[in-house]
Amino acid sequence: MYVNNEFGYSLKREFQQYFEAIGGTITAQERYLEKEDFSSELKKIKTSGAEVIFIAGYYSETAVIAKKARELGIDLPIVGTDGISSKEIIHLGWNAVEGILFAGLFHPDAFNTICCTGL
Repeated sequence: MYVNNEFGYSLKREFQQYFEAIGGTITAQERYLEKEDFSSELKKIKTSGAEVIFIAGYYSETAVIAKKARELGIDLPIVGTDGISSKEIIHLGWNAVEGILFAGLFHPDAFNTICCTGL
């Protein structure tokens, strides 16, 4: 699933390129705009044979998607990118977001040079 803007499309495109290069198969691609109900998209994913849901979007809609997926009985792992890396996802999604994995940027010197200079 990907948010229908340049951010979401770019992430979806890169994920698809590399996932397919290592032998993965994309069973469904659902784009969305910000909305409250993702039932139609998730029902398509549920019947597609997918083994994981990749979300190229932001934390706010990822929480809503996770909650709706669990309501629909979809217990697939959910993965995403740094767009979902916010503690607010926990407040919005509670138990439905437990176990979500995301990849983000990390640099081992960032803690010392950016966050904590002078501590």
